[in-house]
Amino acid sequence: MLGWSQAELAKAGNVSRQTIADFERGAHMPIGNNLASMIKAFPSHFASVMLLRTVDKKITQQQATQPGNCNQ
Repeated sequence: MLGWSQAELAKAGNVSRQTIADFERGAHMPIGNNLASMIKAFPSHFASVMLLRTVDKKITQQQATQPGNCNQ
């Protein structure tokens, strides 16, 4: 989105690089305080909105693949 490395986003967002890596590969969803920190790291409202949309999309994808989901 901004061309930042995982390390750069982690530093700016005051989270670990592993947190960013886990989020990117869908292993974990960011918890509230990590998400808030990452949003504050972005230099514009647009970038924050894009991050929130990405999180929402990943949550939707995870919910769709959970056993017992009626959408399967």
